[in-house]
Amino acid sequence: MKKIVLFGILATLTSIVVFALELGAMGGMEMEGRNRPFIGAKLGLSTDSGLGLSLEAYLPISSFATAQEEIKEIRFVEVDPFLLFTLPIGIARIYAGVAPILIYDMETGDAGLYSDRIVHAKVGVSSGGLIRFFIEVMSSFTYDPEVMSLGIYTINVGAALGL
Repeated sequence: MKKIVLFGILATLTSIVVFALELGAMGGMEMEGRNRPFIGAKLGLSTDSGLGLSLEAYLPISSFATAQEEIKEIRFVEVDPFLLFTLPIGIARIYAGVAPILIYDMETGDAGLYSDRIVHAKVGVSSGGLIRFFIEVMSSFTYDPEVMSLGIYTINVGAALGL
């Protein structure tokens, strides 16, 4: 058991040194479908170039003005574990990623896959040092042996604290 705990501690410390921890908040708007605004949060492990991970949670809301009231009544939250590829260009970082769409039920604690044929795909640009600002476009991507298509897309903006 001591070896497992020691390995976990070493793996965590190595990850912190190799990968940058990022904690952020975002807001966005669906540009098709219901045209809903949403708010979100993200926790990421990334490098300035190469592969990274980002766990993101989204909550659709009726309007930004009513967000505080709606947060109190959360039942379902969308959770997307993104695999990202980042390319630095000057002072900016361009990134692209893909994630399965998971739905988490806050009342029961259950989580499940939204669909085995739909994922979220996104591209974006971020810039900054300790505080990074980003803008990205995200879309649902349906993949089927016969048809591949993009679905509802959103434009997201936010800021993240890079630790």
